[in-house]
Amino acid sequence: MCNKYNIDYLEEKCLKYIWQNGDAVLKSDSFCDLCHDCFAKVIEADQLNASEESVLKASIAWSEAECRRQGREVTPENRRSVLGESMHLIRYSKIDPTYFVQKMSLSNLLTEAEEIKIYRSFIVRNQDVSPFKSNHRLGTHKTKVTVNRFDNICYVKQKCYYVEEIVGFGRGRSTTQRRRHLCVFYEGITFCLNASAELQGFQFYGYLQSSDHSSVTYSVTASVCDASTDDVIPGSEINKKISSSNVVYDVDFPSPIQLARDIQYNLTVTITMPQRFTECEDVNCLQGANGKSVVSHGWFTCSFYDYKKCKHLKGDNHTSVLTGQIPGLKFLL
Repeated sequence: MCNKYNIDYLEEKCLKYIWQNGDAVLKSDSFCDLCHDCFAKVIEADQLNASEESVLKASIAWSEAECRRQGREVTPENRRSVLGESMHLIRYSKIDPTYFVQKMSLSNLLTEAEEIKIYRSFIVRNQDVSPFKSNHRLGTHKTKVTVNRFDNICYVKQKCYYVEEIVGFGRGRSTTQRRRHLCVFYEGITFCLNASAELQGFQFYGYLQSSDHSSVTYSVTASVCDASTDDVIPGSEINKKISSSNVVYDVDFPSPIQLARDIQYNLTVTITMPQRFTECEDVNCLQGANGKSVVSHGWFTCSFYDYKKCKHLKGDNHTSVLTGQIPGLKFLL
């Protein structure tokens, strides 16, 4: 209506609301009722707070509705025709590669040559994809990517370190001290990125008995350092308790850590078993197997190396490229 009566301030207010609530608006039935000019203003905006997958899905739905409004058969050719130049406003290179492969080929919206151009952009960063737009939208959230490096897992018996801890009981003069032994595992892996990214956290396998499926709480300390200097990356030191009944435990840093490309980093993790396990000489635990030294997610690549010895690891490391307790790293791209 604001477009019809040329009320600029009202149009600006409407667009601002749409941009701020992008995902919800794109999924609404009324989005398909927009005229072509309004449709294009929505999807071309860098401020649009929506995933590119949502933009693509909404654009296909709008094009089908527009074909019906014009009395045309819904075909890939007619969808391209009603979209016109606005189909270049969709940032195909920012779509999740798996989603693109599974959905785009079925839609037949792009030509074979155009699809190949987008596929290349998933492998080679900053690949030219013109005439399609390729910059990130300012309003979008970063993509969460978990880099998993193991193809298989297995149960192994593993010895842990026993660390003596002195614990005080009581108050004042009646305080007594007792010694207790804690079962501790030391784990570390070295990694390097082909592009700057934020490290959100990591995963580790729990040291569970195979018959025990109850929730288990571990004490976890961890840090990330530059492998060449041993300097700890600010914000990467954590000491927290993690509980889960799953075999894979997720550990997040208080805030994502900014990491640079082509620098080797050490992830150092110390895991303390719950007290009820401290009498076990051997622990039957899950461990990754057939580890990969290079894992890629589209254009993003993480390379793994055996841990570079540094002062932050206090005992023998059980984790390597091929095996170990750290199956994945969690990134924001």
